[in-house]
Amino acid sequence: MKSEMIEKSPIAQSLPETGKWRVLTILTLVCFVSLIERCNLTVIARFVRDEFHLTNISVGYGFTAFLICYAIGQIPAGLLVDRFGAKRVLLASVTVWALSTSLFSLLLSGYARSGTIVVLGLILFRSVLGFAEASTFPAAAHAIRVWFPKRQFGIANSALLSASFAGEAIAIAVLVWLIEQVGWRWSLFLSVAPAIALGFGIWLSYPSTAAKTADTETKPPTADPRRRMRMTYLSIGYFFHDYATYLFIFWFYIYLVDVRGFKSASSGWIAALPTVAAALAALSVGLWADRWATRWGRGRASLSLIAFSGVGGAVALAVGALAQNPTVAVGGFVVAMASRGMADAVFWSYLIHVGDGKVGKMGGIMNLAGNLGGVASTIAAPLMSAYLGWTPALLVAALFTMFTALPAITNWRDAVVEVAD
Repeated sequence: MKSEMIEKSPIAQSLPETGKWRVLTILTLVCFVSLIERCNLTVIARFVRDEFHLTNISVGYGFTAFLICYAIGQIPAGLLVDRFGAKRVLLASVTVWALSTSLFSLLLSGYARSGTIVVLGLILFRSVLGFAEASTFPAAAHAIRVWFPKRQFGIANSALLSASFAGEAIAIAVLVWLIEQVGWRWSLFLSVAPAIALGFGIWLSYPSTAAKTADTETKPPTADPRRRMRMTYLSIGYFFHDYATYLFIFWFYIYLVDVRGFKSASSGWIAALPTVAAALAALSVGLWADRWATRWGRGRASLSLIAFSGVGGAVALAVGALAQNPTVAVGGFVVAMASRGMADAVFWSYLIHVGDGKVGKMGGIMNLAGNLGGVASTIAAPLMSAYLGWTPALLVAALFTMFTALPAITNWRDAVVEVAD
């Protein structure tokens, strides 16, 4: 008990033990719903494309607009979280999620008269959604740094990342089913409901005391140049990590239908398999990461897992791209995405460990780099698929997945001499 109290921030020590688990539950729901609002376009994109005579490249503008604004918003969102606390920032963000998706749904339901208007609407409303969702993970990193002892960084982050991947999987599977029942327009509109419910949940359940005290407490940033270099390489690795991750999020469903020949309804469930695997991998790795961190130190444990996920994920993605048998291909993609879930959880727990100071800002910087990788993916993937085919596009993603291991190579020396948590 004494060691746990020392690990916690002074203000968090005075908060009831149940408070951190209530905050984690709310943050988990935020991550879950954020992926629902983000991925609804993934499922309806094919219907919007066909009805309004668009191309994959035109639809890709909407994906890219979201990611550019999501990336640009990372550092400002992190600063806002450090200044005002997670509750107020997330409550405002969730409100905008619901409004932007509702307005886009109305546009597609009656006001869009041409493909040009649809593309402009895609760019506008997905941009707004991108800015609004930018606070999600900086807020979560900030709250975990304040509320949780170091020995629980892994499991706390794993819960959040697992919820994110689960949100994507459920969004894809359920929206495909809804489209079969009520059509794609109503499905998009109904996807707003979780955001509205979440807003009320944050307002009513997030501990007010924590929002005014623990959530706004930060330590002054350190001037350790070695720490800055670790953050730099961590961010570069996260760029390559998110390139492959967003390729799955935005294009895998379309790939299954257009290239692998799966039927629309079955593709929804098959497209969910990689993200289900990622959710399970993210959740399980948190438990092991915390145990290994206690034994070897957070740095060595985290960097070993990052290296393993980078190399293993690259091989699995290449197998999926080259396999002739669709079942073998899907199996490769499932393993590849599981490696992304594993890496995601470890990246964030390691960031909280080395970021220190204003964790919201540091999380914003790393997530900015990652989402620039996502922007590159949404631009490059449709272009390469159009001119070279999907196999070269996926092999490039496999190569980039290998580069995810960069932080492990560059930071290993510091991790070896680091004092165990």
